[in-house]
Amino acid sequence: PEGKMKAVGNNIHRWKNNSKDIRQATAQPLYDEFDKLTLFDPTKEGGSQLGAQLHNRITTAMEYDTGIKKAWTAAEGKLAWNDPDFAHTLRDNILTGKRFDAFKKKLDGQIGEMLAKGNTQEAADLITVKNEMIQYVDTIVEQMTKAKPGQGVYQRARNIYSGSHAADSAFELGTGAIKSHKGSNYSSDEFEVLFDALSASEKSFTRLGFGQAMREALESDMTELTPNV
Repeated sequence: PEGKMKAVGNNIHRWKNNSKDIRQATAQPLYDEFDKLTLFDPTKEGGSQLGAQLHNRITTAMEYDTGIKKAWTAAEGKLAWNDPDFAHTLRDNILTGKRFDAFKKKLDGQIGEMLAKGNTQEAADLITVKNEMIQYVDTIVEQMTKAKPGQGVYQRARNIYSGSHAADSAFELGTGAIKSHKGSNYSSDEFEVLFDALSASEKSFTRLGFGQAMREALESDMTELTPNV
């Protein structure tokens, strides 16, 4: 933003970190509210049918995708370690908001690794799967809380801040669109598809990464600018 970088010495990385801190603090009350929601509880009858569908699809995906299984298992381990009282919900396969968001953040970490290595197609595939899961969750939350479409607590939280991994991945996407040494160059079509799949907060970090790479290219000999963007 014009004129706003002076407070951080015109350092984009410092601005990014400050922005992450501010966004996280703003979104945290919404995440706290989402954490308490039970999306699916197999120990009780009459629960959400969408919740049961989501749980079944995640279970099936884990059978065929080691990356998704790794993310799910890592999220379980983190939750059980940080909150021993939460462990019984994991054993009973109760899908809470807290559990799903921990899983989503692990997927974000994998997506970031793929983008850093230039594996754009793999990243796009995993982003698609993750977003389909999130669509389930957003609909469940809207039904449970009687929220208007697009105004569920989880969706509002993500639009403010999608998590550290998601922010870094989005920033990496922006820099990778410009700098040839940041993995493979994206075609304009590839970048557009990846960008469209992001949340509002992730798009902000992608623009920031794009600007950072553009500035570095302009300060160098211009050879890092790709003809695709």
